[in-house]
Amino acid sequence: MRLTVEPTQSSLVEVTYRNGFVVAFPRELSDQSRDALIESALRLWLRKRLRDDVVALVRQHGEPNGLKPKAVRLKDQKHLWGSCGRDRVLNLNWHLIFAPKTVLEYAVVHELCHLRYRNHDSPFWTMVGSIMPDWERRKRWLDRNEGFLKLRHIEPGKT
Repeated sequence: MRLTVEPTQSSLVEVTYRNGFVVAFPRELSDQSRDALIESALRLWLRKRLRDDVVALVRQHGEPNGLKPKAVRLKDQKHLWGSCGRDRVLNLNWHLIFAPKTVLEYAVVHELCHLRYRNHDSPFWTMVGSIMPDWERRKRWLDRNEGFLKLRHIEPGKT
């Protein structure tokens, strides 16, 4: 995905998406603070986009199936793609923004089903399948590609 970084007269770092990311930053920023602020602005933009997508998916799949979480949180989890607490709060790994939307949808449905079934027994998977008949294909993609979904910091000039 293309990333264009350009100086501007604005006093804020602004992120837009038009055929790739465009990040405008204040001209007077030092190189060190510029890179940190750009990275922070991109993360914030991605997390907001993910939150919007997750809220829409919860509405689409949860409400018709009587699955209503108390809240949804985006986390930077090292080993989990999601979890569902006894407090009915869904936690999703924000790195799912880098997965295909169908895989994000699987993760949301998976965690929604934990609102009713706290384990991975047969009734749990039956419910997942009733909401998403092709869940196994989506889960397989996540299992095979999870290593590509972690955001890694790359120093400027290194690829």
